[in-house]
Amino acid sequence: MTRPVSSTPESHLVEGDGLFRSVFDNTLEAIVITDASGVVLEANAEACFLFGRTLDEMRVTPPNALLDVTDPRAGEALSSGARDGRFAGLLPLLRRDGARFQADVSATRFTDAAGHERICVFVRDIAARDLAERALLASERRYRSLIETTGTVLIGIGADGVIFEWNREAERVFGCARSEAIGQDYYAEFLPPAVRATVRADVEKVLSGQPTRSFENPVRSRDGSEYLMIWNVTRLAGVGGEPLGVIASGQDITELRRLDAERRALEAKVQHAQKLESLGVLAGGIAHDFNNLLVGILGNASLALMDIADDSPLREVIADIETTAMRAADLTKQMLAYSGKGRFVVHPVDLNALVREMAQLLQTVISKRAVLRFAFAPDLSAVEADATQLRQIVMNLITNASDALGGDDGVITLRTGVRQATRDYLRSSYVDDELPEGRYAFIEVEDTGCGMDADTVARIFDPFFSTKFTGRGLGLAATLGIVRGHRGTIKVRTEPDAGTTFTVLLPSSGAAALPASASARRARFRGDGAVLVADDDETVRTVARHMLERSGFTVLTAADGREAVSMFAEARDRIALVLLDLTMPTMGGEEAFRAMREMRPDVRGVLMSGYSSQELAARYGAEGLAGFVQKPFRLEELEACLSAALGGVRSPG
Repeated sequence: MTRPVSSTPESHLVEGDGLFRSVFDNTLEAIVITDASGVVLEANAEACFLFGRTLDEMRVTPPNALLDVTDPRAGEALSSGARDGRFAGLLPLLRRDGARFQADVSATRFTDAAGHERICVFVRDIAARDLAERALLASERRYRSLIETTGTVLIGIGADGVIFEWNREAERVFGCARSEAIGQDYYAEFLPPAVRATVRADVEKVLSGQPTRSFENPVRSRDGSEYLMIWNVTRLAGVGGEPLGVIASGQDITELRRLDAERRALEAKVQHAQKLESLGVLAGGIAHDFNNLLVGILGNASLALMDIADDSPLREVIADIETTAMRAADLTKQMLAYSGKGRFVVHPVDLNALVREMAQLLQTVISKRAVLRFAFAPDLSAVEADATQLRQIVMNLITNASDALGGDDGVITLRTGVRQATRDYLRSSYVDDELPEGRYAFIEVEDTGCGMDADTVARIFDPFFSTKFTGRGLGLAATLGIVRGHRGTIKVRTEPDAGTTFTVLLPSSGAAALPASASARRARFRGDGAVLVADDDETVRTVARHMLERSGFTVLTAADGREAVSMFAEARDRIALVLLDLTMPTMGGEEAFRAMREMRPDVRGVLMSGYSSQELAARYGAEGLAGFVQKPFRLEELEACLSAALGGVRSPG
């Protein structure tokens, strides 16, 4: 209802004071003035509105009709007023329609100018206050529920650095209860000393009025653990705009950063593996073509030496050609090893015995100022490996360690042992290749030399990369290829000026090791019958024909596999053996040999190639291949292979 405006009748209570009348009528607090018996004499507009009566109705209201006398508090209020002349408290009051409401009432007995006793009553409806309090309480509960159930760390930090807010997620991350955290110095209690000044400076920038800031920093929990957090920090201001502190919301990103680092490392490994694969294909292709050229040089040189008298001045020249060709062949073998396509003759090898056998040789290749020490693991199990290739690994690593000493005094330590490698350990190696976890034997070479920085380590296995002025840069590249071909891996530990350790891990074998130095005596071989030679390189065909004819065979030659199959079909009964190149146009050696076996299952075949792999050799052996000769080859190497393939008997001479 509309608040009524009090009339201004002449009254013995108000004696013409206009200012008082104006204040009395326009105050927002309900005021009622009664006589000693409770009869209303005056009521302002707010009181009329509160009780739902006009001023005239208020004046004719019976004594105490505005009070709910059925409530015990009403009687207590009347007794207190009669006794003390004043009262203050909550009372139940009645509106005109009988509606009951609670009010905060204060009443005071006084004597007016005419000497009459009067009572001044101030009435405040507490319903609105209750609503405001309930709304405030609900808001507080919503606020607490929000900050306690969020998955974000929420911290309130005062301008003095003291914590005034701390939610459950903060309790979890920091390992500290809210009751313990409130009142603590955040910087001193929960930050590592190294970052305290930086974080405080960032927070003070927000306090000084800068916009919300985002930054990362490590924090320290109560148990000493450290976590990496990312924060959004917002200024908290008082009524006058003065800075009270900041509210910081944060997320623990420790695991996220770890996973991101692993992802980047994996991407780098994939990119590096792709680079190695591309370089391997290039190196293998170059070595394959180069080997065909070396077959002509080395083969013709070996044939010429057989025909030249010992006292001929040409003999020394041709011998130099043969030696140079052999060095070139060694270079191509290193390229093939890097590409993973080198030929391996695999059997169980005792690493301790192999290294001991090389000990004297290793002493001769290291610097005179270097000390070489050995540490052999007892009862070391064998590895399935090519002993010659393992010697190459050891030689390359020892030479590399000696170079790292740079002519200074130093120690090189060569160790052997066995390690139970987990997937995490293998994943951290130089080339993972998804190797299975398990027992791995290892050869480890450690030096006290100059060490390497990260950029150098990233390139040490690249072909043709070398930190030496005269280096070819194929030693470590070949080592990596040999290790990959044996299904092993390499780990490198190094720091500048702190030395380097190379650890080569190879799958451990339970088989008994063969003597690493086992070799067979070779003698001249004489054969008979026809040999079919198939190779797409004319030089290889010509040299092979000359060698075979020198050994007593008649020779048929074909430029590719399809021609070889056609020639074999015509002369199958008189061909004692076929000598096939692995890769030829039209039809390769594998396909051609299968076609020949269909025509004559007992045909003997020897594969010749610039490169092969352990798996390829095993597959061909299962299909009846009788031997393998690697390009480039000399006459004695070809004769040894043919002798084994045909089961022939060697004659001296």
